[in-house]
Amino acid sequence: MLKAADDNNLQHILQLINEIWQNESPPQQWKDGIIFKLPKKGDLSDCNNWRGITLLSVPGKLFCSMLLERLKKSIDERLREEQA
Repeated sequence: MLKAADDNNLQHILQLINEIWQNESPPQQWKDGIIFKLPKKGDLSDCNNWRGITLLSVPGKLFCSMLLERLKKSIDERLREEQA
């Protein structure tokens, strides 16, 4: 979805993420995941032969990545100030 987006769409996504950052309230849908059960080999009536994967929101993952980068930058700047 994001790889195929043109500059105009990416600008709208960035604007939305910046608004969410400023308001400190990401949508609940971005926080929720859908768990799918995938079978492993063996007897499928045994719970140990299943594994779960969680599908998360793509915009939510993008927001988390951007949040992490912004926090790392802020922390690095503060650490440099304190160590100077």
